[in-house]
Amino acid sequence: MEKGPVAEQAAQNLTRSQLESADKSSGRLAKDEQLTLQLGLTCYKDYLGTNWSREAGKLQSHGQNECADPQAFLAQPLGVGAVVATADGDVVLLRRSQKVAEAAGLLDIPGGHPEPKVRDTETVWSDRMTKEPWLFNGSKFRLHSAMLSVMEKGPQLTLQLGLTCYKDYLGTNWSREAGKLQSHGQNECADPQAFLAQPLGVGAVVATADGDVVLLRRSQKVAEAAGLLDIPGGHPEVMMPDY
Repeated sequence: MEKGPVAEQAAQNLTRSQLESADKSSGRLAKDEQLTLQLGLTCYKDYLGTNWSREAGKLQSHGQNECADPQAFLAQPLGVGAVVATADGDVVLLRRSQKVAEAAGLLDIPGGHPEPKVRDTETVWSDRMTKEPWLFNGSKFRLHSAMLSVMEKGPQLTLQLGLTCYKDYLGTNWSREAGKLQSHGQNECADPQAFLAQPLGVGAVVATADGDVVLLRRSQKVAEAAGLLDIPGGHPEVMMPDY
């Protein structure tokens, strides 16, 4: 893998029942069955910093406790591979390069990580840093979905969260390619937000006793909506080691 971030697809919510629905004898889905993948956006740097981190176990424990999903805070890039058998019954294996970040020099089946055709978020980030050197990156919660349920004790809001960062937020949601990303998400995943960072935002409408609403003036040194009025709020940050 070459140095530098590489856009990859993150596989989310692939249930065991979907995998078990595959034809056990051939490894393929039956004609009347369909495998659906819910995909988001991640990068190779996040993959090494989460899945291959010494803190991966802690991240899995945190994901289980916070989201009932041990993989919630891992990058989980989508991998594809094929078991290629020869006519005489042998299996084709490839020797991995010594110049890769994981499993260097080991045998592997042919495969890799598909890359979505989007403008490199690193390029967008570099452009913004050149113009606005006060910006800094930080980890964020990615909002995958929200569901409101009516329970006996009252309504319950369930959020499905993943992991993203501020750099990916500027490189997707605020990118000039955002429309293309939404179109790609709709076509590939039936979800126009699938390839956007979608960091979770929190805010509050604060009303005074005499009926006014409290607003704040945003700084001029922010990446979006500089100098405009806003309600108190922001993006909560994931407490995890810096990678």
